[in-house]
Amino acid sequence: MKDATHEEKREEFRRLLLDAAKPFVLRQAERFVSEVELFLASGLNIEAYDKVCMQHVAGISTAAE
Repeated sequence: MKDATHEEKREEFRRLLLDAAKPFVLRQAERFVSEVELFLASGLNIEAYDKVCMQHVAGISTAAE
């Protein structure tokens, strides 16, 4: 995989993470992998990322009311 493109490496990472996560998160494995990928790309620590996510969720529920 040394000469793999960025996209090929990303897909391999997603596949490996999905395979590892499935026994633990079952039907939510795809969502889990997407969240891990977003977290890693964010450059935030887990506390900051969680805060941003919670603000986003609060904004969605406020807009829906």
